[in-house]
Amino acid sequence: MSLKDCAEQASREAQDSLGLSLSREDADKLTAVIERAIVEAVRMSCESSKMAASSVLEAESDKAHKIARRIHQEQDVLVANLSRIPGDR
Repeated sequence: MSLKDCAEQASREAQDSLGLSLSREDADKLTAVIERAIVEAVRMSCESSKMAASSVLEAESDKAHKIARRIHQEQDVLVANLSRIPGDR
């Protein structure tokens, strides 16, 4: 499931659970808010993972840097994918 699909599903579930029937424009805004929250959660998780990898592998700093670089690359891919999603940003 793509990030956009996940955000759209969360938006529908939120609307259903609250008994709301939003216009397409408002539903898109809600989806965009959810997408940004997911991105921020992933960003925080990536930072936490990088810090954990760095501290655990301090003696093997080369490995820690490679892991952190890979995590950063994955984060860049996620942000690039999100930047292609239309919405109110």
